[in-house]
Amino acid sequence: MELAPAGSGAFSVGARVRVKPSVSSPKYGWGPVSAGDVGTIVGFDSDGDMQVNFPGKASSWTGFPPEMELVSGGAGAFSVGARVRVKPSVSSPKYGWGSVSAGDVGTVKSVESDSRMRVDFPGKNSNWLADPSEMELAPAGSGAFSVGARVRVKPSVSSPKYGWGPVSAGDVGTIVGFDSDGDMQVNFPGKASSWTGFPPEMELVSGGAGAFSVGARVRVKPSVSSPKYGWGSVSAGDVGTVKSVESDSRMRVDFPGKNSNWLADPSEMELAVTAGTASTPTSATTGSPAQGTPSSGLAVGQRVRVKASVSEPRYGWGSVSRGDVGVLSSFDADGDARVAFSSHDGWIGHPDDLELA
Repeated sequence: MELAPAGSGAFSVGARVRVKPSVSSPKYGWGPVSAGDVGTIVGFDSDGDMQVNFPGKASSWTGFPPEMELVSGGAGAFSVGARVRVKPSVSSPKYGWGSVSAGDVGTVKSVESDSRMRVDFPGKNSNWLADPSEMELAPAGSGAFSVGARVRVKPSVSSPKYGWGPVSAGDVGTIVGFDSDGDMQVNFPGKASSWTGFPPEMELVSGGAGAFSVGARVRVKPSVSSPKYGWGSVSAGDVGTVKSVESDSRMRVDFPGKNSNWLADPSEMELAVTAGTASTPTSATTGSPAQGTPSSGLAVGQRVRVKASVSEPRYGWGSVSRGDVGVLSSFDADGDARVAFSSHDGWIGHPDDLELA
């Protein structure tokens, strides 16, 4: 044991604090920090002054303890620049989902006088209105990852923290949820529906070759006139399923009834677009819908839920509840959809019972 530094009082590392409202000019100045900002104590100097991290503003701001106060949970725990996520337990947020989902991670843009927050979810909603009781600080390491994002293990990682299991280096999967400690659950179609990944070992995958993973539904781009490895019995616009992705990103694709092991250059392929629209894939030779294309308007990787008009799904609810949102991971041979819900991995649903979330 040792004597507490002078002035440290009830403050401890990890506590959330702010400058007291009665203080107009802090002893060591405001710097980039503003009145009302909430930060986390990361340490104490030998003279008892505290070092405070204000996300997005200052990582080691010096505070004079008598001028500081503790901040309890709730709205006060969030400050502009903080990384937050929608609590996984939230099923119906006070101000609606929009394009945001439970577990998504974003950055606080502003905190209104009534404690409501505006949160930026990159690629989804840049000004989402949030009730603070439905939010929590993003677990360490969650970074820019959010449910629905496509990820893979970083090439520099030879042995993931939780092991490879059936997953291989280079495989691309979709985040379906986060554990309470911040680890991500990833669906790798055809391999693992709920693989655990350690965020610092993972990276986001943009469009292009990296967007293709085993089990993904893909088609030959209609614009391809002469594929790098030849046509064989396959045609432009044909839809198949990725069987494997080689180290140089070339793919082996199964086109039922045509070629079960077709070699494809990723630059000549694209994810199969939704069916039931003007952009429905068609065979370049027959003009008819491409083989294997689901007729529901749904595609692998989309976020779906059971339609509100459906009282009892064709194959039952299982552990899924009305309003739950999952990621469509694959289609069975008979066209039924496999959906990864946080409460039920590999849930089977009839496409007519589902809608985009």
